Amino acid sequence: QWAREKLAGVAELPAQGSLFFLGLGEGKQAVLDTHMQEIRSCMGISMHFLRDLGTITVNGERIERLPLETIRLTIPREDLRGIGFTEDDQDVEVVLCWSEKAMEQLAKEPTLYQYFPMTKEDHGMTYVIHSNGLQKQAQRTELNADSPINARLFDRLVARVREEAERWMEEDPDRYRSLFKAILHSKFEAAGLKVLHEHVQQPLIDFIKEHVPTIDGRFLEADHVLVRDSKLSIPLEDFGIEKHWFHWADEADAPTISRAKDNARLGLKLATVDHLIRKVDARALSEWVQGLPEQEYDQFLKEMKRPSGGLKELAGLQFIRADGGLVSFNDLLKKPEGLTQLLGWYEAHPHLNEWVSMKDLELTLVEMTDATWNETSAQLLIRLTTKEARDTLIERLPRLVVEKGEAFYEKGFFHWWAEHMDEIDCQLVRRKLVLRVGEVDIGWNDALILEQIELPTPPNGKLIPLELDKILPGKVAPGQQEVLALREGLAKEEYHPDFLKMAFGRKQKSGKEELVGVGNRMVKELEGQPLKNGTQLLFAVLLRDQHQDWNGFDAVKVRARAGEAYELGGWWYYQAPVFMSDRYLLDPRYADMADPLGADWSPIKVGSCDLVYRPRLGGAFLGDAIKEELDESAQVAFADWLLKESQANPDALDLIGGKYRDALKKVLRGDPGDWVRA
Repeated sequence: QWAREKLAGVAELPAQGSLFFLGLGEGKQAVLDTHMQEIRSCMGISMHFLRDLGTITVNGERIERLPLETIRLTIPREDLRGIGFTEDDQDVEVVLCWSEKAMEQLAKEPTLYQYFPMTKEDHGMTYVIHSNGLQKQAQRTELNADSPINARLFDRLVARVREEAERWMEEDPDRYRSLFKAILHSKFEAAGLKVLHEHVQQPLIDFIKEHVPTIDGRFLEADHVLVRDSKLSIPLEDFGIEKHWFHWADEADAPTISRAKDNARLGLKLATVDHLIRKVDARALSEWVQGLPEQEYDQFLKEMKRPSGGLKELAGLQFIRADGGLVSFNDLLKKPEGLTQLLGWYEAHPHLNEWVSMKDLELTLVEMTDATWNETSAQLLIRLTTKEARDTLIERLPRLVVEKGEAFYEKGFFHWWAEHMDEIDCQLVRRKLVLRVGEVDIGWNDALILEQIELPTPPNGKLIPLELDKILPGKVAPGQQEVLALREGLAKEEYHPDFLKMAFGRKQKSGKEELVGVGNRMVKELEGQPLKNGTQLLFAVLLRDQHQDWNGFDAVKVRARAGEAYELGGWWYYQAPVFMSDRYLLDPRYADMADPLGADWSPIKVGSCDLVYRPRLGGAFLGDAIKEELDESAQVAFADWLLKESQANPDALDLIGGKYRDALKKVLRGDPGDWVRA
């Protein structure tokens, strides 16, 4: 009657069978309901071991057999006593089961079964082991860890697994790869059950480390296998690399690849296009790149990474397609039309902008260009599209040897540049000149004009370098007195503040107005932007120092290393600056001041209490700058600035060392070390 009522919905009602009724205690039904999904899952696994059981239905829901791959081992009754069994009334079966499609599910299930799961033997494996011969504890939920029978059963199972796996590598490699993945995805940390770890887990791990599947159908030790992080089929053997690619390389295989790379598992090394560029023969790489179809070549460029040392590391690598072949940056720089070809290549592959901007690309070309003025550098300067690259190239150009005679001017850089200044929006930056002995008339459009200067012939007959950008940053027509001083200073090849002061300290009205005019033009060209380099900064300071009525000083700004711009009038103390040995706190763009002033220069405002009372103006602090006791507000302001500066530039100020210790004690009224630590 119960069967007719409860099983009315079952299509094939058994003709005979047994019914069991369980009386559940209080709350047990709720527990069963909570864990019903796990119960169904374990039943799906158990059905592999209860092979005569065709159907299980729980609360009207049919349980499906979980599709599992299996390796079975049957130990006949006559062999059981040799393993340690005292009874030999039936054969013992040991089974290893796994499923590539259910690895995540199996990892959550118990690892050991005796028809039904040993619920306390959950070890994070993506395979399960069943045996009717396993020795369990009395409560049947865990293995008897001390029984030698279990270790012997496990040993026989692993031997069978190795035997089958080696056969599959020859006859059914896909099946071995499935087993390999199951072991790889299992937990690699030692299982809590010692007998399982020593007799199953570790032997299987050791086996797959010696038989890693490769994409060319081999099974090799892990040391001979690389993970390919590329969508390209890269022939390692063509590059002389005695390694083989890991079998899996698609995005869908990311979990397997991740575990293979894990040092705690296989520790396979990752290889990319960049790895090839650094490791393989450049000619072999170029031959391979040359043969790539256009779509794969585009993928090759997408996978290239910008070298840590900059694009110049790729200077000699032929990977740029031009004129039907491959060329390098160096090749392009050897011919006038090279930059045009490079820009065409860059525009044909827009994704290149993701790893190198046009500005950086052109700056790299400038760095790679020989620092000589020739047809290539001339063509490069004409074709550069970014102002930063043009400015940098001009700064890199070598000194120009000016000889008497018009013919040389036609090849000279500055003469050529004067002809093209209207075409190219680029500020002229003067570099080095060498004046030969004799009268020379040097003239450039809107640049520096020196009246005829006679330099004495040096005793050694060598040329005397006249580094103009160290002294005068604009158009200057010095009077005779200044010419003599300039000549004397150049002959000695020395540049001191006193000499610079002499060059700027013009007494004649015309000479003074000329210098002031240069300063005004500089202010106009800056258009409110900070000074661009140390030459401009030095010029502005010395001009104001020598000609106090120049009001352009208050209109220019200077950029601090932290990036903020300050009015030069507030940053620099109006009295003559003293350059002392210390680290400077200016933006690196002003580092060229070290040329005329020496390596120990530092734009430090010295002897000014204005720094202490207005600390955020961006100056630096020296102990001898303190000439009076500070009131409390000034003390707080100074300490606040000092803290911010020390955090932004930890190596800029020695806050605790002896150099500033006494001065800081006076300002902070305490030990500076305590203040810094606080």
